[in-house]
Amino acid sequence: MSLIYSGEKFIWAIFVADSTRSFPNFYPIGIFLSREGAVSEMENLPKDHHYQLLKLPVNQLFPYYHKATGKIVGMEGIHHEHFEGNE
Repeated sequence: MSLIYSGEKFIWAIFVADSTRSFPNFYPIGIFLSREGAVSEMENLPKDHHYQLLKLPVNQLFPYYHKATGKIVGMEGIHHEHFEGNE
């Protein structure tokens, strides 16, 4: 697989979520070009953690916290799925 930009408009990122930590309590563990590839890999991960799958845009900014309101803005382009573990 080439590391050169493939022309995809999105990537799929797997994050592990740790409920025992304070925010930020999730961190990335894998990046994939397809949802199917990410979900297939998640099936092999330890079942004692929670995972999140995010569809993130390429070549554009992600959402951010607005200083005046304290709210996150720009989430319209982010697809987010939760996968529960056996904790």
